[in-house]
Amino acid sequence: MQSTSLANSNSKRHLISSQVVGVLVLVFVETMFFSALLSSYFVMKKGREIWDAAGAVHLPVLATGFNTLVLLASGISLFFAGKALRNQQDIQSAVTHLFRTIILACCFLAFQIFMGAQLINAGLTMSSSVFGGCYHLMVGTHLLQAVLGVFFMIKLYSKLKSSGQTLQNSLRDEFNALQIFWIFVVGMWPVLYAEIYL
Repeated sequence: MQSTSLANSNSKRHLISSQVVGVLVLVFVETMFFSALLSSYFVMKKGREIWDAAGAVHLPVLATGFNTLVLLASGISLFFAGKALRNQQDIQSAVTHLFRTIILACCFLAFQIFMGAQLINAGLTMSSSVFGGCYHLMVGTHLLQAVLGVFFMIKLYSKLKSSGQTLQNSLRDEFNALQIFWIFVVGMWPVLYAEIYL
């Protein structure tokens, strides 16, 4: 009798998993970090009579705008992957949407890395101007977060693909945590794009 009640208590799931709580704390810290960066950016920009933004370097506004749409599409694709897991328990559909999300996220990363290298070659470096320092710090930090997100997406994709038709609670928790983190990555980029590129 006692062993049965112990088994029942062990099988109970927490309302919010530790993985989700950990990611929520990380997202809160990252939000504060980006808030500090953006606040510093505004103060420096307003406090200078001449804002030596890019000098002779022209930022790729339209191309980066299209790349922003690619990142937003990755967020939508991940939303549909989560919907497939929650509503229909359709793991195969979730795997397909997650794969699409990974491809879109990698396209976003490849473009940002390529354009970052082009801007550095054109003279926009951390030390070229105040704007250059702010640009590479904010965009580079976001890029690192996106790389981290893609790494965990690939790991989760592999686990989901090998899980067959049975979805373990730990995988569901891992997916929920990943979804929260990627929503933050996707949501932060339009803010950075609007403030830096426009």
